Amino acid sequence: MALPLAEIVTLANMLVDVSGRLYETYRKRKRQPLPDLQAGADTQLAALHEHVQQLEAAQEKQAELAMQLSEQLQELSVALARQARIARAAIWLAGLALAAGATALAAAWPA
Repeated sequence: MALPLAEIVTLANMLVDVSGRLYETYRKRKRQPLPDLQAGADTQLAALHEHVQQLEAAQEKQAELAMQLSEQLQELSVALARQARIARAAIWLAGLALAAGATALAAAWPA
């Protein structure tokens, strides 16, 4: 029975990559200075409006990356569950083989 370790490692690497991109996106975003308090109300309102739009765009990007992370985490969980089923089956088969061997040895033992 082949272990899907390559798949597990690939998915883990993708998780690290997406989380790194999420961090870099957040870290490198443009930081708008607050509007000048001495400026007119229209100028302040326009600056605040632009700032809110940038925050919403950043939030949308973060939500997209978080969704990718959750999908990859789900794939990783499925792969690990598959791995656990294979390991359980291997343990049961080994136990059955041991029992069969012990039975054959007991049957062949001179009485």
